[in-house]
Amino acid sequence: MRGLTDLFLYDLKHMDREAHHATTGAGNRRILESREKLSALGHDLVLRFAIIPGFYDSEDNIRQTGEVAAGLPRGHPGSG
Repeated sequence: MRGLTDLFLYDLKHMDREAHHATTGAGNRRILESREKLSALGHDLVLRFAIIPGFYDSEDNIRQTGEVAAGLPRGHPGSG
């Protein structure tokens, strides 16, 4: 897959599994696992996170999302 795609847009909704399921109809386990796999393979990821009042704007969710963002690689050799 490395040669076919050079950038992945990675959307996060809610870090809490139950809250994610309540607002989207699905849990967030697969989404978080995908981030781990793509990151481990050295793919470039852009994190996208909507701050929607009453849904995703709690201080705890924003803090946890920031922790995920801080854990993303800042680029790899050859990424420019």
